[in-house]
Amino acid sequence: MHINMAQIKEGKTGRCSSYDITCRNGDSWKIGAGESRVLADIRGSGAITHIWMTQGNHYRECLLKITWDNAKTPSVLVPLGDFFCLGHGMVNSFQSLFFTASTKNNNQFNQGCALNAYVPMPFKERAVVELVNQSREEHCQFFYIDYETFDKPQENSGCFHAEFRRTNPFQGWGPEINANKPGAELSNIVNKEKTAWENNFVILEPKGRGPYIGCI
Repeated sequence: MHINMAQIKEGKTGRCSSYDITCRNGDSWKIGAGESRVLADIRGSGAITHIWMTQGNHYRECLLKITWDNAKTPSVLVPLGDFFCLGHGMVNSFQSLFFTASTKNNNQFNQGCALNAYVPMPFKERAVVELVNQSREEHCQFFYIDYETFDKPQENSGCFHAEFRRTNPFQGWGPEINANKPGAELSNIVNKEKTAWENNFVILEPKGRGPYIGCI
């Protein structure tokens, strides 16, 4: 991402953001229970370069949905918190190359937190970013989405994908191990062959080519 910073390239920058139509400071969007709102609909070829979002709750109940190039199905459909590396609705401050989070309420459930994603997300024809509120309450969302547009698609660029997987409950391959208790390290549970195949959790089943960024 930073290797090409000094390169001069053609393109225009833009931003989609929440705003207050009365020109005051209440620049959050209210999304009703069960509703979906389009946060950005960018036409032409380009790339999303930065997503910033902040909210006070609904980290698991709201889904971030991103569709590239008029595809029939989205390439990103992940709970809001999990997309930004916050699991189980718990907020925490952290910093990595592609994602950051900032809060004064570390290790707490459903508290305010500012979220950033710096993953390059190129597209050839169109990018649609939506937020789906699956909770039973109105959701309050602040956001902005920075992007670049180009006269023609970038060569040799792939589309960003992210998905959420969960099996609850999931016993795993050693349910009899008393984790975090004395003697757990002495348990002689072999994780291989048929046991591993049938009981390990599948993180990813990709098809096609592209780099793998990681998981939480």
